[in-house]
Amino acid sequence: GLASRSHVLRTVVAHPRLRRLVLGFAGFSLLEHGGWLAVMVYAYGGGGVGEAAMAALVQLTPAALVAPVAAVAGDRFPRVRVLAGSFLAQAVAAAAVATAMLGDAPAGVVYAAATLLAVTITFSRPAMSSLLPGVTTTPTELTAANVVGGLIENVGRFAGPLLAGLIIHVAEPGTVFAAAAAMMTAATALVATVPATSAPADGADGVEETPRRALIGGFTVLRSEPGPRLLVALLGVVNVVVGALDVLFVAVAVDLLEREEAVSGLLSGAAGLGGIAGAAVAVGLVGRRRLTPPIVAGSVLLGAPVVVLGGTNGLLMAMELLLVAGVGRTVVGIGCRTLLQGVTPDDVLARVFGVHEGLTMAAYAIGSVAVAALDGWLGLSATLVVLGLLVPIVVLLRLGALLALDARRPEPDPEVVNLMRSVPMFAPRPPYSLEQLAVNFERHTYRPGESLMTVGTPGDALYVVASGEAVVERDGVTVHRCRTGDHVGEVALLRDVPRTADVVAGDDLVAYRLERDVFLEAVTGHPRSRARAHRVARDRHHGAG
Repeated sequence: GLASRSHVLRTVVAHPRLRRLVLGFAGFSLLEHGGWLAVMVYAYGGGGVGEAAMAALVQLTPAALVAPVAAVAGDRFPRVRVLAGSFLAQAVAAAAVATAMLGDAPAGVVYAAATLLAVTITFSRPAMSSLLPGVTTTPTELTAANVVGGLIENVGRFAGPLLAGLIIHVAEPGTVFAAAAAMMTAATALVATVPATSAPADGADGVEETPRRALIGGFTVLRSEPGPRLLVALLGVVNVVVGALDVLFVAVAVDLLEREEAVSGLLSGAAGLGGIAGAAVAVGLVGRRRLTPPIVAGSVLLGAPVVVLGGTNGLLMAMELLLVAGVGRTVVGIGCRTLLQGVTPDDVLARVFGVHEGLTMAAYAIGSVAVAALDGWLGLSATLVVLGLLVPIVVLLRLGALLALDARRPEPDPEVVNLMRSVPMFAPRPPYSLEQLAVNFERHTYRPGESLMTVGTPGDALYVVASGEAVVERDGVTVHRCRTGDHVGEVALLRDVPRTADVVAGDDLVAYRLERDVFLEAVTGHPRSRARAHRVARDRHHGAG
């Protein structure tokens, strides 16, 4: 509810290191999405849709190739230094783009600088994601940081293009990058003041896979498993449409609506705002037995407005249509990812999602190139119709296979899903992540006085109380009573130490048990090796059990 969301925000604001990190990340998100629009406006002004498409391809291809390598930096060097370094590189690259644009340099120079900027961007998100577990001290803090980070990304998708459009309205695209350079310099200064943690070390009991091996492993799974392959392919089709629309926002503003290029910021911002609304709508997917209906509905919500957009000439109507399309994009995306989580074996799930993330940039690039060919062949309005029909047609053609996957998906216990929503460390998680976690909980009952855990024994699980009462004791003295929605046992898991207290049932107790490895993976937000999980756990020092 509103109170829990307010608590999440207060948790981050009150944490000095988290506050500086998320403020820096906010600048990064504005640069990423606003800078992309500014390059598209510049390219469209130089050569229309064709040049905009080529500009997108030139930026996305190197970034897609560098992305797996960029993620390794956070595993070899102090992550706060990697993040600060990436922000500084972005400030320098943005300044180079601004200098080239404002100085009327040849287009090739502008695109070279913009490509350098796109490459530097690939270092920031992995560094930020892997840094957060090392600077937080409780699961609640970590969850709050992840939630606020996700919110910032969604707001950046909306506010970045909007602000860029406003700047272009009064100045020109180069001014966007001048402002971005100043902003990222400030972001660098903020992050640089965060104390650096030591560089991760390979543990003797769990060295991580290299990005190359993980990527190959993911493709191996997709080659042999038709269900996950279908869902990753469907997500790819969605991203092809998204990549195409990113290129067409300027063309819609200028050619279709007969407005100035800066209006493309309003159009892109409307789609981003729809994404935020779609995330709220998608909360209703948690616990649903059948996900094919929302996937179908999301595909229609994405496609139908794009089809109608081809025949409109009003700015307000265009913005409303793109807002609805943004809702549809989010709903179909979350529905597919939720289904993918449910039908993919857990031990290969991370690699499958790794392939999906790697293919996302490739799909954007394909969409940007394909739309240039379609626009030259069919014209803008007909191109929008084709784009709008693409996802619904693919979903319709594969409807039977999607329904069959729905039937295979493990059904989460509604009681567990509802219980997880009441636990602060789990409640803010995305719907597909929440459902994936729910199927890992085991239900146990205890009689009054029966032991859940004993001081000195290994920490092997987290317990969440569903009904009754669990009593936490130290040296025979009651120190805490856990009731419905409370959790116990996280200290031994996070600190990698034996149990620090005795826990017994105070009355008839029903509790759900989550194994240690699954818990650590959930609270760190990333499927890391055992050595990484141990290092994270040693940084924690609050809680009970």
